[in-house]
Amino acid sequence: MTSAAQVEDLPDALAEAVRAVRVLLDVYERVLRRNPGLPAGTLVMEHGGLAGPEQRARAVALGIPVTIRQPLLHDSAEVEEGF
Repeated sequence: MTSAAQVEDLPDALAEAVRAVRVLLDVYERVLRRNPGLPAGTLVMEHGGLAGPEQRARAVALGIPVTIRQPLLHDSAEVEEGF
């Protein structure tokens, strides 16, 4: 998992994205725990290219589909290279 120190070293917008994905997955985990019969695909992580490998793996482990917008990846490639 991306540590707090690692997040603080990221550009502000990317650090906010990392925190937002962490919060999203925390919320989804609670929703799934409280609603065990929730149909597959009900919860989705959009713009998954903003999530790091550990966050994407966490989403997959929870059964959360992850979408990625290819143009967004292309446009943010330089920033994400360091991520």
